[in-house]
Amino acid sequence: MRRDANPLAAGPALPTDSAAARAVAVARAQGRVAVADALSLALCFADPSKAGEAPMEEGRKEPMRLARLGPARWSLAPWPFAVEELVLRYDGIRLAEDLRWEDEEAMRRDLREAPRTPLTETLVPG
Repeated sequence: MRRDANPLAAGPALPTDSAAARAVAVARAQGRVAVADALSLALCFADPSKAGEAPMEEGRKEPMRLARLGPARWSLAPWPFAVEELVLRYDGIRLAEDLRWEDEEAMRRDLREAPRTPLTETLVPG
């Protein structure tokens, strides 16, 4: 598939004077949010099965295949981005797997006060 055929990749500007063009623009934006959300979960949990689906041309969806290439490097197919490589930088909170809170206030306090760990992940076409 050509990279420019993917509706998530940067493409020509859409006219904003018609309801149909606005609907296409909204669908593209929703697709970008869905891809970002699914990928963030997959990367946070280091679980490729959470990668979700990428919206493709003509409204099709295709499962995203995420594969670990190294400690902080992943391949992704189909590649839904207009860039050749995507570097993600974020702060994480490491929690014990068996951690449970007795009440919401304690949970919020612990999350607010927990030390942040800067993390970087790199995605490349798979």
